[in-house]
Amino acid sequence: MIGRTALELGILNEEFVKAIWEEVAENGKLLNKELVVRTKTDKLLYGLFSTEKIELNKTVYWLTTIIDISE
Repeated sequence: MIGRTALELGILNEEFVKAIWEEVAENGKLLNKELVVRTKTDKLLYGLFSTEKIELNKTVYWLTTIIDISE
């Protein structure tokens, strides 16, 4: 949903978001952190989360991927 964070939507929990930003602050990026995502129907999905700050035309963006590793 546009304009809402994953935390606001209940997709990620506060502890996970805090851990993400701590590691990004320390290393400048985060690679392949395991996470559990809850869908609208309360189904749990498992994934690998990566994010890295990039700059294009003097504008900063966050390149983020989640790879589904659910079975």
